[in-house]
Amino acid sequence: MYDSLSKYKKIPENGVAFFYGWYIDETGNEKKGKFELEPPKPIRNYKYLCDKRFHVEYIEDLYVSYEKYGILLLLGQEYQIWTLEGTTLNRLVNVSKSLPNHHCRGGYSQNRLERLRQESVDMYMKSINEKLEKVFLDSEYQSTIKGLIIIGNAEKKTQIKSYINPKFAESLLGILTGLEINLDQCLELINKDLVEQNGQEWDEVEYLLRTNPDLLSYGMELHTELQDSLIKKLFVNQENSHLVENIDVTKIIIPTYDPIHKQLDGFGGLIGVKWN
Repeated sequence: MYDSLSKYKKIPENGVAFFYGWYIDETGNEKKGKFELEPPKPIRNYKYLCDKRFHVEYIEDLYVSYEKYGILLLLGQEYQIWTLEGTTLNRLVNVSKSLPNHHCRGGYSQNRLERLRQESVDMYMKSINEKLEKVFLDSEYQSTIKGLIIIGNAEKKTQIKSYINPKFAESLLGILTGLEINLDQCLELINKDLVEQNGQEWDEVEYLLRTNPDLLSYGMELHTELQDSLIKKLFVNQENSHLVENIDVTKIIIPTYDPIHKQLDGFGGLIGVKWN
């Protein structure tokens, strides 16, 4: 293992995973070997394990393509912009801004001070939207997102809705309360949104099952009709997605937590909608 490490003058950008030990090759013979993998996404955790198997579960998620979501974290007089792909968080922006506080004193200056404060907050909110647009709508950054999540612990997290670009408002998955990113809560919002979208797509299958089942394809027939380019849309259970990854057709991947997953199992985990 030392020989493999010594050849690296510096750690690759995404890290390296080393696997050493015995394995069964394609002919069924046991061999001793070593494997070095530089994943397409950064390795976030260090693991050193001696076991009877290779623990690929720590890196396999790095080889899966996920939709990208944006997270806006509002922390009083600071905001952060993150992306979330699968379970991988990446911070893109961290900005601090000094804002005037509410004034409790009365007198002639009270209204003026409150007006000045509101003007500062207004400019701050507009600057956040400008940064969101630059990061997620400017093609230079290549950070297009499927949806946005807002997290905060004060009134600004609801105020920002009035300032953000309509494109972000349309794709807003939810507003969470907190001073940090709760990954489980974010994934719950994303999963709920995906289930709703998949349900809308699945309505077409339900309708065709009742009215014109000949426009649906599954089993051996599906394999042939995919080759003949007769399929316009394909529903695939997540564990079967590798079977169709090189097929050029619109795919709707159904995760295990989606109720449609069980229905799709009745069709062998794959069903296609034909061109009409």
